[in-house]
Amino acid sequence: MVEGEETELDRTIIEKIRDPLVHLLRNAVDHGVESPEERKAAGKAETAIVRLCAFQEEGHIVVTLDDDGRGIDTARVKDASVQKGLIGADEASRLTDNEVMNLIFVPGVSTSEMVNEISGRGVGLDVVKANIEVLGGSVRVESKLGQGTKFTIVLPLTVAVIQGLMVCSGGTTYIMPLSGVMEILRLGPQDIKTIRGREIVRLRDRIIPLVRIETVRCIEGPVNDGDAAQIIVVAGDERKAVGVVVDELVDQQEFVVKPLNKYLANARALAGATVLGDGRVGLVVDMPTLIRTSTSRN
Repeated sequence: MVEGEETELDRTIIEKIRDPLVHLLRNAVDHGVESPEERKAAGKAETAIVRLCAFQEEGHIVVTLDDDGRGIDTARVKDASVQKGLIGADEASRLTDNEVMNLIFVPGVSTSEMVNEISGRGVGLDVVKANIEVLGGSVRVESKLGQGTKFTIVLPLTVAVIQGLMVCSGGTTYIMPLSGVMEILRLGPQDIKTIRGREIVRLRDRIIPLVRIETVRCIEGPVNDGDAAQIIVVAGDERKAVGVVVDELVDQQEFVVKPLNKYLANARALAGATVLGDGRVGLVVDMPTLIRTSTSRN
């Protein structure tokens, strides 16, 4: 089962994470899930489920791989690590379950040996972890014995290709990832109200706070500009939303996200930058952070 096919990464990054993903998939299929007979005896459906999912979250690309198989036996992990001389018996006895789970990323520990005694294929999870960390990412594992295992790979958004909405405001170009955009409004000054010093609009049955997009660079700007109509990009979801006021809508297209330079690295609600077709730089908005900081202000 695959979810999040619309999530895109730069081709060079895809090449680098392909082998780690293939290794995790093979581990799940070859060693993680039980035979139909074992599953039936355990009260499970005879057909196992292995799910690969990708999505964007908090300025990162998250890839998860989970199965509903036999899970990882932490006792066997500890025994295997002690037998291989990777840790001492006393140290092993003091480890928490999470610390034991991290031992599967230590060179010399084979997932297959821990789960079903089938020999590995010469590439351990230590190589998977190393390949992900080279990209500035991380990998973690969660497992419940008899219920399944889940691997989570987190990659920085700066290695991603995103579908974005290009907008301009105050002479600066911003890219708003479409995954966080709900709708676009053009409202007159009569539609904008003030509550406790905050500009808001009523969108159907919801009260939506307004914020100038310049706030991602810690620059405050007026929301209501005289009698002119306001272009408002509503971002968020059914739980939290904010109206982002911009001067102009430009285009919708794919953008390759690059790291921020040192002068903007600490700016709030910025996920990265992109080079536009004319050579100018566009700033990529970290939508979850913008929504969280804008809706939490008093």
